[in-house]
Amino acid sequence: MEPLFTAIPDKSYTSLLILFFLTIGFIVFAFLIQANKFSKLRGPYKQVSFLMCGLLAMMFFATLFLSTWNSYRIQPISLYEDHMTCYQGKIPYKEIIRAGIYTDQQKSFVDPNMAIGKSKMLVLERRNKQATIFSEDYYDINELVRKIQAQMDK
Repeated sequence: MEPLFTAIPDKSYTSLLILFFLTIGFIVFAFLIQANKFSKLRGPYKQVSFLMCGLLAMMFFATLFLSTWNSYRIQPISLYEDHMTCYQGKIPYKEIIRAGIYTDQQKSFVDPNMAIGKSKMLVLERRNKQATIFSEDYYDINELVRKIQAQMDK
């Protein structure tokens, strides 16, 4: 069965590449410090430099791992005649109660009436199941909600 519409997420891999090269760079730098390639680093300065490089390498590796995992979870959304497929699997349109756009606002600590940042999300409320959420960072949610509501009305 051919999908009626496919929403392909906008992903950028530049941050993953930067994290990868920073991780490799700090690992190499730590090995160079241990191999006495820097003659000016002696005694406690060598130990602190090695520990700092190791700590930074571990932090960048953890960030790289979690960012890669998050990027893997962002999959294309395919709309068919009677169901849609996304990261939560196959969702029949009969199971969806409401599909709408939710705007989340971050309030200022200084003035609670002022919003600092806004982010829009597509929320699919489902019967007896957890809601499915898609961010505007990766998808064109205005078009996606129109297509989903059109398929729900059929």
